[in-house]
Amino acid sequence: MDVGSKVPGAAPRGNEHILVADDQANLLVLMERLLVRAGYTVTAVANGAEAVAAAAREPFDLHILDAMMPELGGREARERIREKRADARFLFLSGYGGDALPEAYVKAQGIELVAKPFDPDTLLRAVRARLDAGRDEKGTA
Repeated sequence: MDVGSKVPGAAPRGNEHILVADDQANLLVLMERLLVRAGYTVTAVANGAEAVAAAAREPFDLHILDAMMPELGGREARERIREKRADARFLFLSGYGGDALPEAYVKAQGIELVAKPFDPDTLLRAVRARLDAGRDEKGTA
């Protein structure tokens, strides 16, 4: 058995513009630093209402939303952003299991979910996969 083929390569990088919304200030700062170091441009906000406002001002290649936030949760923020930007792409973060995003909703909406806590590699791979999936869906490279 070739063990080397089972070890994943370096975490993927990118240059897209990403909106990150999370009410845990320390985690928000860490995600912003991680994504910036991976080449992305990041706009970081502290809740769903700020995410909706930011998305109304400018387009983002990906919206990373915490499922549970004050003022406006991730699910509600997603729905409001989608009203203005039907082609918006999302990645959800959750440390609350099924309470924040019921499994039926996740499946019906085709939502990608990263469970908290997560390691940096997991987040970077999920971000890249979601961005690349969005390109495939649009038929572009």
